[in-house]
Amino acid sequence: MVRPPRPGRDPRHRRRRRKPDVQGGLPPRRSRGGDSRSRPARPGAGPVVRQPDLGRLYVDGREVAAVELARSNAQKRRGLLGRDGVAGGFVLQPCHQVHTFRMRFALDVAYLDRAGRVLVTRSMPPGRIGPLLLRSRSILEAEAGAFEGWGLATGSTVTWQLG
Repeated sequence: MVRPPRPGRDPRHRRRRRKPDVQGGLPPRRSRGGDSRSRPARPGAGPVVRQPDLGRLYVDGREVAAVELARSNAQKRRGLLGRDGVAGGFVLQPCHQVHTFRMRFALDVAYLDRAGRVLVTRSMPPGRIGPLLLRSRSILEAEAGAFEGWGLATGSTVTWQLG
């Protein structure tokens, strides 16, 4: 029985099936292009993730700590997972929401707008989801209790300088 072609599809275009090679296994799939840096460098290795940029963190013009800036999706996805703590701050940019699943320590989280003003601060224990703030442009994370020592509160201005 011959199946009629689906509407909107040209019946001459058929999917090619991959044929087994001589040893019986399937040949590797062809690459569809994309970024070669996201592929493993060797079998068994994961994708290569660049380290976050390092710099200094300023709150209301005062230098308070070291900062790591995560801009790429891979850096943001990795974040602070697998660490026992963070020396200074960790900035995710752009970012609107964070979570603390699989984290080993509690975090102070500050949502920042485009100008670097603090919109909201939260203290988040492991295993929580923070609020979604679409107005936020970036998020500053630090170990729990760090914001008190830095004098960071809602309305403060946060900047950083890389290098």
